[in-house]
Amino acid sequence: IPLKELCTVIPVGSMSGTMPLEVEANDELIAFDEMTEINQSTIKFGQVKYELADYGDIIPISNALLQDEKANLTTFVGKRFAKKAVRTENKKILAELAKARKITGANEKAIQQALNKELDPAIAANAVIITNQDGYDYLDSLEDANGRPLLTDSLAHPGSKELKGKRIVVLSNQHLISVEEIGRASCRERVS
Repeated sequence: IPLKELCTVIPVGSMSGTMPLEVEANDELIAFDEMTEINQSTIKFGQVKYELADYGDIIPISNALLQDEKANLTTFVGKRFAKKAVRTENKKILAELAKARKITGANEKAIQQALNKELDPAIAANAVIITNQDGYDYLDSLEDANGRPLLTDSLAHPGSKELKGKRIVVLSNQHLISVEEIGRASCRERVS
């Protein structure tokens, strides 16, 4: 499941550098009458550093195999390469998400509180919930007081579910490890 589709990707012309990013953008327009002077405003920019890298893979296939193959091996190799590219991109995106501020809670109400109070409403309007299979299983088992599931089918993304109108993207437990699993792995390392 490519997380890149959920990100804003900005094309750049070099492998590293800095780019401007607007900061403190809470100013408003100024009311004025005809023939009056309008004060000039400024835009405050910060700098964001970026550094790119080339990624690739070499899969040796003999010419004899390519000539003899009947099962469309080149298509299989292309799909395998695409899956590896998505896993690499997702790993980088999840590493950036891990740096974000965390909000903890005991149940789904923590998600709702984060959407309602912690995120800027403009960001919350387009928010997506990313979870693993364990988190999705938990959310999928929740019901309201009348026994109806809290998750609803997404009309915008067929086959997906939503929590209070926010799309849920489910990653494999292998690629997004549950917090409990991280804790258990740490305990096993200390015991060993």
